[in-house]
Amino acid sequence: MILSSILDFSILGIRVLDVVDILIVGYLFYLIYKLLKGTTAFNIFIGVVLFYAIGTAVSFLDMKLLGIVLGPFLVSGVLILIIIFQPEVRQFLLMLGNNTLKGRSTFLDRLIGQHEERLNELEERNVNEMFKAIEHLAANKVGALIIISENESVPIWTNSGTLLDAALNGRLIISIFQKESPLHDGALVIVKDRIYKCEVILPVSDSMQLPKELGLRHRAAIGVSENTNSATFMVSEETGEVSYACKGEYKIDINRIVLKKKLSEHFHEK
Repeated sequence: MILSSILDFSILGIRVLDVVDILIVGYLFYLIYKLLKGTTAFNIFIGVVLFYAIGTAVSFLDMKLLGIVLGPFLVSGVLILIIIFQPEVRQFLLMLGNNTLKGRSTFLDRLIGQHEERLNELEERNVNEMFKAIEHLAANKVGALIIISENESVPIWTNSGTLLDAALNGRLIISIFQKESPLHDGALVIVKDRIYKCEVILPVSDSMQLPKELGLRHRAAIGVSENTNSATFMVSEETGEVSYACKGEYKIDINRIVLKKKLSEHFHEK
């Protein structure tokens, strides 16, 4: 009763529930924008919004002929959106699920009070193994593309690559990316503290905002960061520079301090 009274309380005809409703819708639109920004899907989304705005105007003005033409598209609009934005819908739901599960896991771990003690040593080992491997690859100008992910059930790497499922080991990572290795092409995917797959084929980013001088390795790294919640580390075979991409953003030629910081951040999230 108390909660119902609070939600029904209104000022100038605006209820608390109306404000909550607006905030939730605004947050959902923010998530959609964050997911689609810089991609061709964003332009399609704007077109869909304009189409529905026209349909609303036609209905309001009672334009019967246009209503007959647009009616079938408006009725089946949800199905059309799911078909057009299938990868984005999958990623949107994955993003919501990961955030929810991560929040629940963090709460329980803090409640028990043992999370930090139990994982601190493993996290430090993983960071050191990754850092030494990337540093060695960079010093010897060996091209590499390494993904750190929370989830192995991502279509990008479930549909391609060679399964390894090995303990995270720096020397193994170095050996995989040697040109003599039959497994060096494509990306290496690390899930939690395991080397999950290698030879993974990645989608290349179609963002129109990327500099033209970026090569395929960088575009592939940015592409996977746009479509998943993963972090990607790249080593250039021409310069030995180490770059980083996450959530559609990228940094070229990061130094060793930044490299170790980024590795610590992503392994700590696991």
